Amino acid sequence: MLKADNTLEFNIMESNRNIQCTVSECKYHSKDDFCTLSHIKIDKNNNSTVSKSEYTKCASFEYKYQS
Repeated sequence: MLKADNTLEFNIMESNRNIQCTVSECKYHSKDDFCTLSHIKIDKNNNSTVSKSEYTKCASFEYKYQS
């Protein structure tokens, strides 16, 4: 984006060291296994067959590659 003083400003998504993530298919996944969002939404997983450790999920997830 061109700013008022004619300099360029880039919005590079940086790793958020407070949100670790291993879902490489996510649009917001960084190369070093962190999320690039400043905050995420957490939602309940309504599937009754999931274990307790899978009871919640990231509701901010978006696929990196869309067809």
